[in-house]
Amino acid sequence: MENLDLAIVSELQKQHHTLKQMLSCLMVLAGEKHPDSRAEHAEPVPEEKLFNRNEAAAFLLVHPRTVTRYRTSGRLRFVHNADSRIRYREEDLKDCYFWKWDKRP
Repeated sequence: MENLDLAIVSELQKQHHTLKQMLSCLMVLAGEKHPDSRAEHAEPVPEEKLFNRNEAAAFLLVHPRTVTRYRTSGRLRFVHNADSRIRYREEDLKDCYFWKWDKRP
């Protein structure tokens, strides 16, 4: 009986995660900010160097997933490039680096 309960809970967690992903995709397609996200969206400046998640992680000396956590918690601002992909400005990465390491890069 306990194994059945664990299986049900596990399946519900998977479905919840899938629904959250679908909601995020729909919000992006609609051009709205995800309700769980407290991160600020900034407008990109033309010809400004933008970093993807892996490049931002290397800059901040953290794991790429941590960059996503910083973005969703509001610690790291982001912009959308022409392809509507999330990118990070160097200025915002420097601010986050200072917050994380208490020194400028």
